[in-house]
Order: sequence, then structure tokens, then C-alpha cells
Amino acid sequence: MKPAVQNMLTAFSVRSLVAALVTTTVATAVATTVASAQAAPTETTGTFNEAVVDAPPTEVWRAFTTKAGMESWMVGKAEVDFRVGGLLRTNYRKDSVIGDEGTIENAVLSFDPQRMYSIKIVKTPKGFPFATAYKSVWTVVYFEPVGVDKTKVSIRMLGYTHDDESQKMREFFVRGNQYTLDQLVAKYRTPK
Repeated sequence: MKPAVQNMLTAFSVRSLVAALVTTTVATAVATTVASAQAAPTETTGTFNEAVVDAPPTEVWRAFTTKAGMESWMVGKAEVDFRVGGLLRTNYRKDSVIGDEGTIENAVLSFDPQRMYSIKIVKTPKGFPFATAYKSVWTVVYFEPVGVDKTKVSIRMLGYTHDDESQKMREFFVRGNQYTLDQLVAKYRTPK
């Protein structure tokens, strides 16, 4: 075969191969996206709870993001690694040991100091009734100054789906997050 013909066939073969690879890659990506969209559960409205606390944002931020702060009002025991990717490990019982079967672990997803942070449950305590639903939700906590010495705290939980377990867990956290905020308000309530 003449070199010119061989070069032309090689160039044609390379172009055909590249075109086939690009077409296959694009088709695979589109098929994967469509399949993912069809398989993804439909999200429902998240939960929303808020309260105004008689303390400045700096102090309320510490109450949510430090060991001493969390143990002063929210949980019996806490271990806090407050950084993106870090864990907030908590247990409601004071006589517990972090890491035992009652420990809850939340991974820190993001934060803007004294304004907001987001977390995702990565480990539930033994007996938690929503064994699958917790895997799709995440929580965002917002801190907004109100006047000179008050803070509006808003808790949003997102990622709930239409399935029964997810909806039951949503109702559980509507009540649970309100209870948490009520406890925070009580911690900072000025005696009259």
C-alpha cells in the first residue's frame, strides 16, 4: 500500500474512532442522567423551625458549634470537630460515652461563621426508627442578628422524599427541632 493511502486510511480510522468514542461518551452521559433523574426520589417540602433567642449571634453560634456550648443546653455529651468534613458526635445521655450505641454523628458540610452551617447525619443511634430515610436529608442552621443582643435561629431540613418512612421522619424532626429551639430559648431567657 502506498504511504499516502496508508496515511489517509490511518487519519480516517483515527477520526472515526474519535467520533465513535465521543458519540458513545455523550450517549452514555445522557442515558445516565436520564436514568438518575428517573430513579431519584421526588423531594418534598423540607422542615422549617425558627425562634428568637435573647443572646447575640456570637454566643448562640458557640452554643451550637462547641463542646461546652452543646453540653450546656442540647446534649449530655459532645465531641466537636467543627470544620468542613469534621464530625459533631453527640449523645443525649450525660452518663454516656461518645462512640457508644446512643451516639449520633453529623458531618459538617459547610459553614459561614456566625451566619450558618450545614450538616448531614452519618450515623444514627441504635433503635432510630428511620433506617433509610435519614440518608437523603441534610440540615442548615441560620443565625441572624435581631437588634443589638438577640438572634433569630432558623433550622431547615431538606431532602425528604414522598415515601412513608421519609414523611414520618419529617414529622419527627418538625417536633424535635422545635423542641431543640424551645430549649435554646429557655437557656437564654432572662428571668422576670
